[in-house]
Order: sequence, then C-alpha cells, then structure tokens
Amino acid sequence: MQRLPSIASALATTAILTSCTNEPTSPTATGPRIAFVAAPDWTQGPPHIYTINARGGDLRQLTTGPGSPFEPVWSADGREIFFTADNRPEAAHGIFVMQSDGADVRLLTTHQRASSNGLSPDRQFVAYGDEAGDLYVSRLDGSEARLVAAVGSRFTCPGTQNPCNTDARMPRWSPDATQIAFVTATQSRASSYRGTLHLVNADGSNLRVFGDGRDGERASVWYPAWSPDGQRLSVSSDAGYGGTSGNLWTFQLATSQWTKLTAFKEGNNDSTSTKWVVLNGSDWSPDGQMLAYAVRDPNRGSFPQDGQVPELWSFALGSSTPQLLHKGLVDYDSPAWQPTPP
Repeated sequence: MQRLPSIASALATTAILTSCTNEPTSPTATGPRIAFVAAPDWTQGPPHIYTINARGGDLRQLTTGPGSPFEPVWSADGREIFFTADNRPEAAHGIFVMQSDGADVRLLTTHQRASSNGLSPDRQFVAYGDEAGDLYVSRLDGSEARLVAAVGSRFTCPGTQNPCNTDARMPRWSPDATQIAFVTATQSRASSYRGTLHLVNADGSNLRVFGDGRDGERASVWYPAWSPDGQRLSVSSDAGYGGTSGNLWTFQLATSQWTKLTAFKEGNNDSTSTKWVVLNGSDWSPDGQMLAYAVRDPNRGSFPQDGQVPELWSFALGSSTPQLLHKGLVDYDSPAWQPTPP
C-alpha cells in the first residue's frame, strides 16, 4: 500500500534516545501519547505496536509474540487501543482491543473485510470495502450490512489484457460519525494504483469526489485522517502512478482548500537533495495544532540494504520546521495520537 512525507534530508537530526518500558498510561496522567507500528529491524520478527510521548521519549512496546498488528486506533477516553492483526493465535485476521499498556488483548471480530481504521467513533460499526470494491457499513460481526457508496469497478487495464479494478479503501469516520472519508484505489498496472479522495454521508447520501487524477502533485491521495473538530483532513499525496514526489497535505472541507505542509521533490540521490519519500499515514494532536507522520526516505536508499532510514516526525501547523520524534526502528507506520478525554 502507499505511504509518504517529511522534510528534506538536511533536517535529519540526531535520534531521540528512548527506553522501552510497559506501564499503564492515561492522557491526563502523562500527557497524550502517540501509538504507531514499527519493526525492531529488517530481519528480526514481525512489526509491533509502540507508543511514545509527544516529545518522542519513553518508548514502550505494547504487543509481543506472533502476528502482524497494524492500524492502532485509540478509544475516546484514551485508555484502550484498537488494532487490526493477521496471523495471531486467536484468528488469521481480526480486529482486537487492548489496554493502553498492552494488557488484556481481546478479539472483537473476525470480519474478513474490516480493519480498525474503519471503526465508527462509538466502535459499534465498521466501514469497509467489499469484494466488489464498494463501500459498506456493518456491525462488527458483519450483520446489518448496507451499501454506502457504489464506487467499485472491474475492467481491463488500458493497453493490456490484464484485469484491473477500482476499490474503496482506507475509510475513516468523522468525529461526529456523520461522514466517512475514503479513497478509491484505481489500478493501472499489476501493482500500480492511483488514490482519489471521496467523502460521503454515513447514510450513503451526498457522495463527493475531490480530485480526478489530473491534480498534479495531488494526483494520488492516500491515508485520510480527520482533525478533531471535523473541519479538515490530512492526507499523503504523490504525483500519481509511481510519482516522484510525496508530501503531507491538509484539506479544508468548508472551502475545499488544499495546503501543502512538506516540500519533497525529485532530486539526485545524494546527501543534499530531496527525493521521493513515502508517508505511512498521519494523525492530528488532540488540540488539532500538530500532525504526527511516519516517513520512509529513499533519498538514503530505496531498500534497507542501501541504508534506508525510516523516521517518525511531528509538524506544528503554522511552523515551517518539523520535529523528529523517533528513529532507530524500521518501517514506521500508522501514527495515532491519544485523545484527551471529554
């Protein structure tokens, strides 16, 4: 799947040293934390879910053992984390929940099409793309399924005889549960997709499309994430099929205004230029003033053996300088900011 953003390699700074402990945490006791997925290194074992504080310290590994967890999502009170996992002893695929310290892991559903990022704010429903590529909503057990957006299609790739498709992916509910943002992934070749941002009311009305594949740097949009006030989305975006630039953007719903936060571009593969980067998701701080995002930077090599350095960053809106939160693990993904309870 796609990923994307950060800032020029000249901003790469010294890693923040952290310890790795597990203790119960609440946002009121220690300040909001950031959950994310990463792997210890390129060769040892599966990825795990970790948390750090908002300054990048106090690294804690929450999951252990076999299986591949991904997409951590906090409960509204910040005391639990929902996540999706494959190949755990409990199920080949499912949505799980655990305490914020990693304790009491429980299987919620084995719904084969669902993932934790598609959970509704009350955690009673899940949005997902079905086998035909359309967007559906159902209860966690798959009951009461209803069509929300008929966007899927199956076709022959242009200039080939290969089958291609358009599928609904990455659904995210608005904080008030009235809308769902998602992307349609349209295939052009065997492994190349273009993502287009959509919004639809949760009852299936008022489907809107933002971007038609001719938007230059925003020709392909991925990983929508809602601001806490429901007025903006953050997305990762690139120049389309195999695009050479990837950046972090925000989208203002009321005005349809796009704001570019990072400035990656094609350059030579040396220590002073920027090059295509991959943003592995973003999320907003509880006050809506900062974004955390995960980065892979092929400027330092497209593959781990070439010296690729993944990182986790934060960006204060209104600032021009991102802050390095953490590096030293690999394949950072799906940052999720712990909410402040109401």
